[in-house]
Amino acid sequence: MNTNFVWHLVEPSHLLVYGLMLGLMGWRWAWGKRCLWVTAVALIACSILPIGQVLIRPLEQRFPMPEALGKVDGVIVLAGAEMAELTEYYTEPQLNQHADRLTSFTMLAHDFPSARLVHSGGGTGSYNQSDTARAILIGSGIAADRITFEANHATPSKARALHESRWRLGRASGGCW
Repeated sequence: MNTNFVWHLVEPSHLLVYGLMLGLMGWRWAWGKRCLWVTAVALIACSILPIGQVLIRPLEQRFPMPEALGKVDGVIVLAGAEMAELTEYYTEPQLNQHADRLTSFTMLAHDFPSARLVHSGGGTGSYNQSDTARAILIGSGIAADRITFEANHATPSKARALHESRWRLGRASGGCW
């Protein structure tokens, strides 16, 4: 079963929709009215209060930023910020909400000019994530010969295994080796 499909069913923001639907189905009974009230209060609270920021902060601060990195031999960035299909359609690089991956990668590349750089991407279409990243990174002034773009996966099963291993890793705990 596709994990994206399952996540869309149990995504926390969708719980409000489920609560609303349940409350509307049972609005004549006390439990339905309670469900509507709880859903309305939760919706207002989520709209006004910075609940998302409060919940994500411990995850983002799980690995503190190092004070100084010293010598860095290489930097790896995993694909995921690139929108290859839209890049091909609009003929200019398009990024999603994970664009900070590439901006941090670019900053590290400029801070450590002798470090080896690797972009691990993928895609099966005529234009893939690595092509999008290449356009952005080279356009930002990084020499093309410094960056290794890993875009090809030998088989779909290897691509799936790589994707699942990235998912299990959670947030990358360093990115430098």
